[in-house]
Amino acid sequence: MKLIRTFLIILVIFGVLAAFADSQFKKSIRNARVTACAMNMRSLWQISTNYSIQYCPPYRRIRTDFLDLQKGQRPVLTDFRVFFCPLSGEKVRPGYCSYLGPFNNLRLADGREIVAADRPGNHGPGEGGFVLLKTGDIFHAPASDPVWRIIPVPP
Repeated sequence: MKLIRTFLIILVIFGVLAAFADSQFKKSIRNARVTACAMNMRSLWQISTNYSIQYCPPYRRIRTDFLDLQKGQRPVLTDFRVFFCPLSGEKVRPGYCSYLGPFNNLRLADGREIVAADRPGNHGPGEGGFVLLKTGDIFHAPASDPVWRIIPVPP
């Protein structure tokens, strides 16, 4: 009887430890996806800027859409995973991008220039998303942040 009681106590301890480890594991996975989302957006902007400097006429240095990197006379990216936010849960497919941008002359109230942003809902309903500034800085803006009122969202 004592052996069964000891076994049950050990089993309960392992169950509590497993539950704690599982929640920490899920948190780590989400943090990795958040980081990948920010890096995808920064990479698209850098690739777009380099592409426009190399191939576009001087009056059109900033690209009008990240999707221009998928199509056109010189497709730059054939791996479409960089166009998708890992948190959105969308399937990777050509002809769609989870990020908005690059923008021209879109400024915050303090004068910093916005070049790209998440589509609303990428990180979940009501969670906001990332905003990329021309300086290369990325910040997370909650859904209630006024920045989402100035970012143009296509239908």
